[in-house]
Amino acid sequence: AFVYDTRRIRTRELFAELALVERSRRTYKVPFKGKKLRFKGFNRNPYMVSFEAIRSGKKKSFGFTLVNVHLYYGAASGKKIRDRFLETMALAAWAKKRGKDPHTSKPRIILLGDMNLPATTKKHPMYKALLKNGLQLPRHASRIDWKGKRLGTNFKGDAPYDQIAFTPSKVKKFYKGRTEVFDFDNALFPELYEDRGIKDFRAYMKYYISDHRLLWGEFGA
Repeated sequence: AFVYDTRRIRTRELFAELALVERSRRTYKVPFKGKKLRFKGFNRNPYMVSFEAIRSGKKKSFGFTLVNVHLYYGAASGKKIRDRFLETMALAAWAKKRGKDPHTSKPRIILLGDMNLPATTKKHPMYKALLKNGLQLPRHASRIDWKGKRLGTNFKGDAPYDQIAFTPSKVKKFYKGRTEVFDFDNALFPELYEDRGIKDFRAYMKYYISDHRLLWGEFGA
């Protein structure tokens, strides 16, 4: 879902799933452990909508496309990490290609959502794949520290699964430099936490709300 303020933002012409058809998938061959693997499609298709900021006077409007993703999640090794990597690589390659296409109506593409990214280090192949395709992933932080470290977006606070990514040449000048985690779990069901402890609290939150905290970034013309 996309929730927006109609006084500030309006939708444009694009509402679509990102589903690479068979003809396109033939061209998405991804290097993995010395082999070229063919991408067979997303487990859950990303969903995109184009928007435009409403401006007053003669100021040029800020148009952009948000792509809501929930990439494949699996084990940290074996076939599942391969499929996880293939989705990441295909998404990044698509964003790069579309951003350069002169016929794209809204080339300012912002990928956001649960990318199931295990780590944000340049040694990790999934993170490296995003950087290789020219995407920028702003560093984000929670206001809460856990064992001397900033919390991640998952409830355990140990993984940067959720990300906001964009191509700097198209979007960077509109990015206000603020990306943070909203730890809403500190405001919900305090009695449950006090009475039942952290394990039951997290299980309840996961079922009724989410097992991820909210990640937000600030953009503007």
